[in-house]
Amino acid sequence: MRFFNTTSADRVRTFCCSFCGKPRDKVPKMFAGYHAHICSECLTLCNEIIREDAESQLLQPELFAPPQPKTNRNLECSFCGKSEHQVQRLIAGPGVYVCHECLEICNEMLRDDALMEQINAPPHGLTHQTMPHGIHCPLCGQVVSDFTFIPHRGPLCALCLEAVKAVIEATDETV
Repeated sequence: MRFFNTTSADRVRTFCCSFCGKPRDKVPKMFAGYHAHICSECLTLCNEIIREDAESQLLQPELFAPPQPKTNRNLECSFCGKSEHQVQRLIAGPGVYVCHECLEICNEMLRDDALMEQINAPPHGLTHQTMPHGIHCPLCGQVVSDFTFIPHRGPLCALCLEAVKAVIEATDETV
């Protein structure tokens, strides 16, 4: 299964969700299987269907007897190709199907992507930045283009940052 991040600039071909028909550039995330695509919005709906069915099955288990085959046609997941007899749950879309295992893989990919975004986010501490037009250092008042942003305090130029560090170190040594 492949995962498409719609923020990438290398869109050569427009993929559409096989469930809702939305193109890849109109949804946050898109997942591709062998014969179908599913967007993160439809993934959320499928997750809700599975959750609601699980809750209903706990409350009224007699309504969830194994279904009797209605036709000779064997339905299969459009993403992995497993038949309806090989999976616990198969959710139908317009001419496509997705099994609970493929949904879980998509959910895991979303969790991994969110974790990578957290890891790659700038740290909550000091962040060094550069601005072409400059910014006023609040301590010395000079306009500088190279500064360090201190959370809840603002930007400091390199000279003032070194001065503050020296004061902190001197204070630590005397205490």
